[in-house]
Amino acid sequence: MRGRTVLRAVCAAAACLLLACCVKPASYEEFIRADEATGGLYSFTLDMADSLCTYDISFYTADDELQAEGLPVYVVWTGPGSESFEEMVYMKPDETIQPYRTGLVMSVPGEWKLDLRPMEVPEGFRGIGVICKRKEL
Repeated sequence: MRGRTVLRAVCAAAACLLLACCVKPASYEEFIRADEATGGLYSFTLDMADSLCTYDISFYTADDELQAEGLPVYVVWTGPGSESFEEMVYMKPDETIQPYRTGLVMSVPGEWKLDLRPMEVPEGFRGIGVICKRKEL
């Protein structure tokens, strides 16, 4: 009988470890090199399906010389349905990681496409990346 108890305990511990391995990471990061951006468009797909979370989004770039006034970036979000919105933002030249939105909650949970088009791209521009951090409410 004691052997079965030990076996059950070992199986329970193994099951807990397996479940812990299946947890979605709290952060996602992707960088697209300038030579990989089709027509100067940097496209990312972000999983924002968890309606019990908020999301912090940041941009970063690899650039030898950002202009003093910053890098203008045209941003377009497209949702899982027909939802979309767009805006122009400016990446500051003195910040390696540029916070874009904090505590973001999408109107419709799901996979959202994020298209970034840097404008007035300076010489030495090597690409742009996105960091998406998921935070539980």
